[in-house]
Amino acid sequence: MSLNAQQLASFVAFPPEGDSPLYVFFRNQSTGETSYQWLINEAPYSNTFNTNYTFADTGTYIVSLIAYLNDPACADTAPLTIRVNPGIRIALPNIFTPNGGGVNDKLAVQLFGVSTIRWEVHNRWGNLLHSGNDASGVEFLEIWDGADVHAGVYPVVFTATGINGKTEAMQVMVAVV
Repeated sequence: MSLNAQQLASFVAFPPEGDSPLYVFFRNQSTGETSYQWLINEAPYSNTFNTNYTFADTGTYIVSLIAYLNDPACADTAPLTIRVNPGIRIALPNIFTPNGGGVNDKLAVQLFGVSTIRWEVHNRWGNLLHSGNDASGVEFLEIWDGADVHAGVYPVVFTATGINGKTEAMQVMVAVV
């Protein structure tokens, strides 16, 4: 048996960069090999031919593929850097109770990767009831106290600019009970 195998580790990532959470598919393009070991930041991840991974957090990750023919001592390694940028995420409850009880009295949002945000609360006819904006970069905001409205469902429109410079708009429905 010859130990002069000519395996070549190679792979591509789709996409190699993006906003969190980032789903990446890794396509193995190695030649002359029979076995594989995928690593993410030097930690073993998978031993399949192709693989995928969702990078939940922002940062730079080194993904490596070790490929070998029969003998792991004669392996070839291919590394690739994956960059995960902060994406925009806004988390909020879909219901709140502005009844003065001291719990859940204000609509609060948790922000991820947001540098500036604007919000508008409308009634069911589209009339503006409340609006505001924030450019402080905080991760938690109380945006509406629900004062002077009846129980019901209200559309809340957000326009946020992320740390990455991208602007996104979204609408959620929030129930006031």
